Amino acid sequence: SIVKYEKGSESVRKAVELANGFENLDPSAKVFIKPNLVYWNRHCDFPKWGMLTTSSVMEEILILLKEHGVKDITIGEGIITEDPKDRETSKDAFEKLGYNLFKERYGVKVYDIFERLFEKVELAEGVTAKMNSDMLHSDFLIDVPVLKTHAQCVVSLGLKNLKGLNNIPSRKKFHGDDPKYTLHYNVSKLANKAPPSLTIIDGIYTLERGPTFDGKAHRSDIIVASTDILSADLVGSSLLGIDPIAVPHLVQAAKDR
Repeated sequence: SIVKYEKGSESVRKAVELANGFENLDPSAKVFIKPNLVYWNRHCDFPKWGMLTTSSVMEEILILLKEHGVKDITIGEGIITEDPKDRETSKDAFEKLGYNLFKERYGVKVYDIFERLFEKVELAEGVTAKMNSDMLHSDFLIDVPVLKTHAQCVVSLGLKNLKGLNNIPSRKKFHGDDPKYTLHYNVSKLANKAPPSLTIIDGIYTLERGPTFDGKAHRSDIIVASTDILSADLVGSSLLGIDPIAVPHLVQAAKDR
């Protein structure tokens, strides 16, 4: 589904309902939500539009889950920092983006995944990664990327967003120089071990020359939803004006399916 976002109009609800997003979601399920909080700086302000998942979208998702009767909800993200031991940056991000309020209002768990366990999984023959254990053992994944371009992957949407659930060595390995196991090939495999999922692409702002704060943001007011991550990404790429056939990881994922 593709819905025009209008503040206060429950646009996320419309998108999820049109895509039958919760059709196979049991209220007793363990739900894991993965936003895109690719970068944060607690020492200075910086442009966040089009780079980070919008907190209003996240809150709409939480309201829908609670209405559906879901009680076990985890939000997890691993923000990259200069110092691998830095845990204050993620705390600052969760506070200022309202995630601590979400804990109070909706009883959800909010985790810096670098403080959680990782498990080694084989995503495909020759492609292994250590991924966040909470996601791997959840019953349902809600993937909430931003509608943005990416300097290396062309677009950063549902599949690419899952790379943020890898530990740092696995992220680095994805960028290796092996002629077969390229970044594009590896990213195409990221959803292979994920549970049933719903992808909700936040296009309130889209980002040109992404994926970080030096890109150019555009107010676009688009929400995309699909229970098929590849479908969501094909549509998202098209909405960015990029033919999906020009996105190597989407071409590979399409071949695989």
